[in-house]
Amino acid sequence: MNNDFLRKIPGFRSNTWWKKIVAVAGYLYFFFLVFNQTGVTFFDRIINSLLVIVTYGTIFVLAFNVGNIRDKIYFFNRPKGKARIVFIFLGILITVVALNLVLSGLNSLKSEEQLQYEEDQNNVRIASYMDTRINGLGALEDLTEDDADALEEIINDYEKLTTEQKNLMTVNFNLQRAKEVLEELKE
Repeated sequence: MNNDFLRKIPGFRSNTWWKKIVAVAGYLYFFFLVFNQTGVTFFDRIINSLLVIVTYGTIFVLAFNVGNIRDKIYFFNRPKGKARIVFIFLGILITVVALNLVLSGLNSLKSEEQLQYEEDQNNVRIASYMDTRINGLGALEDLTEDDADALEEIINDYEKLTTEQKNLMTVNFNLQRAKEVLEELKE
């Protein structure tokens, strides 16, 4: 492989052996992320891969100054001192806004099936999280005054759940009994 080409790749520019090892590990991880994306359809897998490339690629290019890109972007190449900090902040802000616009555009291309799948997965995560919180609280009969705030938070969060999320829960949570116990604890 051409040594000049390698000298331009982050991790290989300084010709330090440990940086090369870290770079190879990082590049392998990045390629694993890109090629391990799932989706309901093939197009959804492509979209998810593009989301990873755009997100991590932008961060990578700016963080490691690939091709001296920061020197070519107006906001990153401004005067020294305090003004430089303001311009760098503005540059980061503009980059984040632009990145969010691109990611939103890519997300809008996902199929209805993919969006439904992601919503279902989110519902499962929420239900599982509520199960964990309720199990961590213990039996309602064993609660003390110290547990009142935690119980109140759980009740409030449980009431915000959708019917589907409640149906996915494995813990049988009696909302009415929990409210009665909370009233007893607050007295």
